[in-house]
Amino acid sequence: MRLKGVLITFVVVVGLIFAAVNWQVLFAATPVNLLVATVEVPLGISLLAFAVGLSLLFFLAALWERAGQLRQVTHQERLIEELRVRLDRQQSAEIASLEGVLVDRTDLIRQQLENDSGRVEANLRESLLELEERLNSRMETLQERVVMVRNELAADIGELEGRLQGPDRDEVPETG
Repeated sequence: MRLKGVLITFVVVVGLIFAAVNWQVLFAATPVNLLVATVEVPLGISLLAFAVGLSLLFFLAALWERAGQLRQVTHQERLIEELRVRLDRQQSAEIASLEGVLVDRTDLIRQQLENDSGRVEANLRESLLELEERLNSRMETLQERVVMVRNELAADIGELEGRLQGPDRDEVPETG
């Protein structure tokens, strides 16, 4: 845009200098054929006025086009802003929805963990009770065996003492 402005300014300045240098020629009257009649007018001024009018027409057309572009840009900016607002609303709704899903899933997981921990505790208690019962049973069995082995040892010791004392010694002297 800057180059275009510099170029137009240069052309206008050169045209003004040309008109100033040839001012006398521009005002010289010349017969001009208008196809229906011939008139005597200054041809230079006529051409200069025609060029200025044409330039003004192109300037107005460019101005109208630029105004249309600005309207279109403004319209697009409004559309972009509306889309941005809609997108923000949609994101907020999605975030709220995801938060709800996350809370629901978290609650479900918490309930499952509580149920699982309750079952694990119950299974652990049952296993501990079973283990305790087996240990108690095993202890009773071991105590019975210890008593049986002690009785057998006492009987064996009594038998050995009886053999050592012999058949004639029924009485054992007391040591004291």
